[in-house]
Amino acid sequence: MEHKENIQDYWDKQNPLLEKLYNGVGDYVKIIKGFGRSFELRKRSIRCIDERVAGGIHIAGSGILLGKERISKIAREANVTEITSHEACGASQLAYDNLTPEEKAMYPNAGEYAKAWTQERAQELGIGYTHLDVTPQGFHIARVVYYDASGTFDPSKISELPSGFIVSRKYISKEEAQKDLDIAISIAFGAHGFGHRFKKGSEFLIIPIAGEASLETLNEEVKSIAQQYGDRVKIDGFNAPHEK
Repeated sequence: MEHKENIQDYWDKQNPLLEKLYNGVGDYVKIIKGFGRSFELRKRSIRCIDERVAGGIHIAGSGILLGKERISKIAREANVTEITSHEACGASQLAYDNLTPEEKAMYPNAGEYAKAWTQERAQELGIGYTHLDVTPQGFHIARVVYYDASGTFDPSKISELPSGFIVSRKYISKEEAQKDLDIAISIAFGAHGFGHRFKKGSEFLIIPIAGEASLETLNEEVKSIAQQYGDRVKIDGFNAPHEK
């Protein structure tokens, strides 16, 4: 685990960028040069919603909470070529905790369970598998979550955008996306995220990105999850650009 002062450093470094977003996400993204690059998804890789593994189709735990039949259906419909796992995955821990004692005995920990599960999906689907390293290790630095209905958004392509959790709303149902959103917020607000630092004036930012679903629709979807967190969260989204 990193020292607490390092966690504060990550928070402080993001403050100038977050201030710009707090003043209006839609207006801010319009002035980012080459913003369309963040919608050029070249690798159709199923990844976790974790901010440290951006660059694919994002579903909590790479779909481990949805079950093998559901994630296989999503993978085929989205024409994915790879599925991934990563270290210290919160969603994988949730899935591991739901196993029976007999099932748990087959794996030394949640990480090994996640590796085995995703490798099995890759083999069944005839696609690639990669285990991803994450930095920083031990905690999450996300102060935003992107709720993406475009299906191609990758904030890591643009230095003017903060790292954030990504929920690929386009490929999963409303209910599945809302669950992933709730997982993202709970991680950010928990012991492995910035926790108590989120408050009015320095809110956790939920950024809906309209694509196949309208911004109005997405705002309604996220509000039902965000309301339990009161004024510690803020919702402000934008429409994906037509020209990428």
